[in-house]
Amino acid sequence: MEVAIDHVHLLLNLRADQKLSVVMHDLKGASARAIFGRYPDLKFDMQSNSFWQRRYGSRRLHESELETVRRYIKTQSDRPLRHD
Repeated sequence: MEVAIDHVHLLLNLRADQKLSVVMHDLKGASARAIFGRYPDLKFDMQSNSFWQRRYGSRRLHESELETVRRYIKTQSDRPLRHD
């Protein structure tokens, strides 16, 4: 995982019985509760009860791609921010 100012990159390995939508729902819910618990005024500043956007991007990786993606995520902070 690597956190940027406006997004998060995650590399997840799901079990065969797990659905990505459920895992993302749980991750977003737990992290939003933790953040709002630590910074309760954030809800008022954001004027919203939602911390995360509804959507997310994903793609399945072949085993041969894993190390490249791991390296990309780990070096995310080395690249300049792009706000196109």
